[in-house]
Amino acid sequence: VGASLLYTLEVGLGSEFTPRLHEAWTRLYKLISTTMIAAAEKASGDSPLTDAEIKLVQESWGKMRSMGGDSGAPLIRDIFYKHLHQDPAVAMMFAGVDMGKQATKLWNMLGIAVRGLTSVDRIVPLLQDSGRRHVNYGVKPEQFASVGASLLYTLEKGLGAAWTPA
Repeated sequence: VGASLLYTLEVGLGSEFTPRLHEAWTRLYKLISTTMIAAAEKASGDSPLTDAEIKLVQESWGKMRSMGGDSGAPLIRDIFYKHLHQDPAVAMMFAGVDMGKQATKLWNMLGIAVRGLTSVDRIVPLLQDSGRRHVNYGVKPEQFASVGASLLYTLEKGLGAAWTPA
């Protein structure tokens, strides 16, 4: 659909369809399609996690909370960010940032997400806002995979023998 839309615009606008206009329409189509896909998935009633998975996540988060305390610094600053900062491009984004405060922000957001798993519709707007802020900080969409890998690494190190990867 996106390619057909771009082709139609190119033919219709001719020489006025500049690379800049092409990029703007590509970004608009991406916004439209991702929003529509998300709405379709939500309308289908499918929960992103099963009740059993929610229970596992929440129980393991309880263990992580007991180790990380209120700030999460022992886990987030000392494990998560050290792992994440192995990517020099990511590490540069944190130059001059108070990593203790940053660790607490991430720790709190993770807590909100875990507690909200039973009513995902309440946490989605918060996660979307966070994603937008991170894009404004210069985070590229492909870098979110590194964040996920660092989170799983942190859980593995923090939970030890209780960690059971898929």
